[in-house]
Amino acid sequence: MEGGGLLTSETPKDRILDIAERLFFRFGYQRVTTEEIAREAGVSKRTLYEMFPAKSDIVLRSFERAEKDVDAFFATTSFDDCTSYFNGLSTFLHLIVTVNSRYSAPMMDDLKVADEALYERITSFHRRYLCDRLKEILHQGVQLRCVRNDISLEVMAVIFTTAAQFLLHPDTPTGRPAEERPTPHMVFSTLIDGILVP
Repeated sequence: MEGGGLLTSETPKDRILDIAERLFFRFGYQRVTTEEIAREAGVSKRTLYEMFPAKSDIVLRSFERAEKDVDAFFATTSFDDCTSYFNGLSTFLHLIVTVNSRYSAPMMDDLKVADEALYERITSFHRRYLCDRLKEILHQGVQLRCVRNDISLEVMAVIFTTAAQFLLHPDTPTGRPAEERPTPHMVFSTLIDGILVP
């Protein structure tokens, strides 16, 4: 199997995770072997097993790495006024799409069959975590008087994260051809317009 593309990772562990994400996305969790991941990453099977004793550990570390990307956003972003808030909210929504787009729907369906406990742990934690972080941003928007204070932040966080999931899974039946579906940018722009203070 081909890995494809250039990697910019700094450590062998990151390189393995990059390769595994691409292979899992393309071929599914069950079809990809640890031997293929090691070969594509240019490491021995022994090295791979020292870093990740089981294939499920690779998936778990991948999701934890996505969480660190979200934490890094919060560590480096501040909201001073409505302009910086709008830009930060847009950046965070893009980050949600990027984090979730690492994993194809078929890959996650495959993981659900192969390791249901891991699938449930990752999806429930990941979804909850992103909702909670988005709720924090929406709350800051209310405090800055950029976001309306008469809407449920919990509901808005769920709507935004659900919209991201829905838009990222083109195989979800919608009754519309893929080329007619709204892009994440179009959907989020419409949703943001509905929550901002006029």
